Amino acid sequence: MLKKREAPEGIHFHPIYRFGRLHPTRLLAPWYFWKRLRQLRPDLIIVCTYELLLPATLYKMLTACRLVYDVQENYAANIRYGSRLPLPGLWAHLTRGLERLAHPWVDLYLLAERCYAQEMPWMCTKAVKILNAFAPPQGSPSLAKNQMSGAPLQLVYSGTMGEAYGTLEAIKLAKHISTFRSIRLVLVGYCPDAAYRQHLYRAINGVDWIQSIGIDQLVSYEEVIKQVSMADVALTAYQLRPHLLQRIPTRFYEYLSLGLAIVYPKNPVWGRFLGMEEQFFPIDYQCIDQNSLVQWLQSWPKEGAHATPQPEWLWSHEEKKLIEAIDHLMRHN
Repeated sequence: MLKKREAPEGIHFHPIYRFGRLHPTRLLAPWYFWKRLRQLRPDLIIVCTYELLLPATLYKMLTACRLVYDVQENYAANIRYGSRLPLPGLWAHLTRGLERLAHPWVDLYLLAERCYAQEMPWMCTKAVKILNAFAPPQGSPSLAKNQMSGAPLQLVYSGTMGEAYGTLEAIKLAKHISTFRSIRLVLVGYCPDAAYRQHLYRAINGVDWIQSIGIDQLVSYEEVIKQVSMADVALTAYQLRPHLLQRIPTRFYEYLSLGLAIVYPKNPVWGRFLGMEEQFFPIDYQCIDQNSLVQWLQSWPKEGAHATPQPEWLWSHEEKKLIEAIDHLMRHN
């Protein structure tokens, strides 16, 4: 997590989200953003959420600035299939309507997933795909792991915790594995849902082989990667909801780049992305194949069995595309 005092020279922060994730005053964020735009008068605006599209579009209509919409999520689908808002269908339609309304004034779309081109096809003529690749922090550990003979198998669950991410299912799976294998599980990340957080605390209470880092507070990316790099196997347990099936989780890029074996929910899209290498184990969390799981885990850790990191897994590969796209936009429009 980048702190304000650590910002590189020439970068300044102007916070507008000074409230809780679901606090009613969040509705005022577009107004705060509009005031900042009028004050700062930018030549380029990169908007990373639909909530700020309206003020950005209004400012674009009144000036000669360039407007970029960084599409990090399919927000309408998220609201429809993964939100606890009342009348999610209505809110999803309003969100999509806002995006369509802003379309004529958006100069460039940055798509964080390949599937967004099919899910939001009207963006394609002005879009470039900038995927959620892995950006190693400075001083990141190497892939080498010092596994001692007889040491517990190191499992990790990293990133956002919540119902859609299947955190409780991952913990349940780890407990199942502990019945036939000596293990250690590290949970590292933040759970924004206070009610779900309490379920997590109850699930790990009194389990001495589970270590939790964060849960009720944000964790620095450096700490997350540090914990991931020390693990042998990563557990993922995403709920297979319609808005998640076609996406490639950012965690996959991190685990692949750091040489971890991965347990993941059976999903043909993820299977094609990860491939058939032996370090990946697809699992049906509703009906676990005990024999296959035991056999697979017996082979880990296995020195030299990890996939070779590919350039497309790393942010350095996507960074070039981003810089070229923004440079072209500012020079030729």
